[in-house]
Amino acid sequence: MPPLHRLRGKLRQIPNLPGYIDQPAVTMTSKVDNFNTYMKGYVERIRNPIPKEALEEERKAIEYGSQQSII
Repeated sequence: MPPLHRLRGKLRQIPNLPGYIDQPAVTMTSKVDNFNTYMKGYVERIRNPIPKEALEEERKAIEYGSQQSII
């Protein structure tokens, strides 16, 4: 569970907690969740047009480093 969700859960366990304290925590958690979902979708829209072969070549180049092989 993400830290914000744990915080929200702990806040809700406090007896007689006024709504003006609880509601902003719930709102903040929802906004962060929405932002994370939006950003994941945005990253996917950037990645989708990149050919899979180019991604694989880039991963191999990073894995093996930038030095030329003598073989």
